[in-house]
Amino acid sequence: MRRISSIPLFCLLAACLLRCGVALADAPKSDVAPEQSVSAGPIQATLKLDRASLNVAQSLTAILTVRAPVGVRVTLPEEEAKLDGFSVVSVVNEPLRTLPVGSGQEQLLVRRYKLAPFLPGDYKLPPMEIRWQKSEKESGVARTAEVKVVVDSLLPKSAAPNSKALDPGTIRAEYTLPAQSGYRSLWVGFAVGFGTAAALGAGLWILNRRRMPKDDLEVLVAQVEALRRQGTFTAESLHHLASALRRGLASRLDPSAGSQTSGELVATLARTPDWGEAEARRAGDVFDTLDAARFGGTSLSEDRYRNLAETVASMLARLRAMPPRAMRTEVAP
Repeated sequence: MRRISSIPLFCLLAACLLRCGVALADAPKSDVAPEQSVSAGPIQATLKLDRASLNVAQSLTAILTVRAPVGVRVTLPEEEAKLDGFSVVSVVNEPLRTLPVGSGQEQLLVRRYKLAPFLPGDYKLPPMEIRWQKSEKESGVARTAEVKVVVDSLLPKSAAPNSKALDPGTIRAEYTLPAQSGYRSLWVGFAVGFGTAAALGAGLWILNRRRMPKDDLEVLVAQVEALRRQGTFTAESLHHLASALRRGLASRLDPSAGSQTSGELVATLARTPDWGEAEARRAGDVFDTLDAARFGGTSLSEDRYRNLAETVASMLARLRAMPPRAMRTEVAP
């Protein structure tokens, strides 16, 4: 009797194990963004992608980061129009940073690629070569590994040529409108055409109103306020804060302010009567803190992030009150 009663229990256990196996097989695969680091001589290069797979309507962002001691000459890969099957939409080289490391300093080079596929399939991101030279007799190359990226199609898998859903036999015959006579159809056509033209004109007017340019500083202040109100912050939030402040300074200072180092910006602000030396040092502290958190790995608390966002917002509001290029009038050093 005991042996007979254990048979249903064994069958139930086997069914549970089979169901768990099917669930694990059907579980979606994690799309972990690839990241790799290579070292050669005194330099270290890191290549990170924002995704491992995408569809033909999306773009891929690849970030190349190179760390090297100060004094070592680093040459990034040549900029090309295509990387294997990917089209290069844009290449952005961030300003060179110098960060303290131990008892010395190291330079940080960051390049951002925006890549776009053309057709679905398996793509390969070719290796990138970063050349370095420490002296006339000491030089080398750091080379990243090839990265495979899957590009999916936007068409559903059921839309195959042999699919029953596309069977021509299921298509209905052409529908023929009943014949109409008189002027009624003509008036209806005029009314429909007039209504369509009026709706199209109203839509174009609304679209043009929305496209009317706003003050660039007003847009930047709104972006920073949105970053300040969010509950948590990420590395992208820090990038947006630094970019907003640099764009504001470029709008009211000089277009080259967007690519100046922190020291150059502080020196420029210190010569400006509307800011003064104290506010210039304050702006320099903001940039140093953001750079240390973005590139140096320094931890940042939520309260410190909110204080930085409030400081950036107040500086942008102050810049907004100035006319464009108001800081060209500088005090003689």
